[in-house]
Amino acid sequence: MLEKLENRYSGNVQEVVEERKNQHELNQKLKSPRVMTSEGEIITGKLRDVNAPEGAIVGTAVSAGVVDGVARVNLRPDRRMQSSIVAKS
Repeated sequence: MLEKLENRYSGNVQEVVEERKNQHELNQKLKSPRVMTSEGEIITGKLRDVNAPEGAIVGTAVSAGVVDGVARVNLRPDRRMQSSIVAKS
């Protein structure tokens, strides 16, 4: 089989296979970004020194703007939260 491929391919197939194996090993070590925009921009954020009260959830904003309202944090994903949002059909 390799002999047939070497006849169709102008390079050394064994070298190509080794290069691809090495590249595959390097690719396995890569980490995907947490946030990427539809334009391909990778967004990274760093937390500043924040004086937050005990038990506060501190994070990095991912959307521009401010929203007023009640936030519900589900600390038990295995349990379903009851929603107070009702959509009209």
